[in-house]
Amino acid sequence: MSEREIGIVSGELRPCPSSPNCVLTTFEYAPTEPEEALGRIVTILANEKRCRVITVQREQPFYVHAEFRSFLSDSSTTSSFFFSRNPAGCRSGRLRASGTTTWA
Repeated sequence: MSEREIGIVSGELRPCPSSPNCVLTTFEYAPTEPEEALGRIVTILANEKRCRVITVQREQPFYVHAEFRSFLSDSSTTSSFFFSRNPAGCRSGRLRASGTTTWA
């Protein structure tokens, strides 16, 4: 997967391509400050057995990119988490076993 397909664009998570394998969720309310939310998600991801944290951006906009390997197959899911004062969001999409994205 190339860095062009994921990440932050114009202060927001990159939109999903026209593919059913990608989900983007944003929300305007977070119960904690972005810095605290970032710390919490990094801790959770670090404790997941089949998760690899790829990128952590510890300054505004706060961003985490992680990859989850399937327990049953040789596929993985990539997830991005974005924390800002408003909005915050999460994007997830499935990868093929070869490591290439199934997104268009």
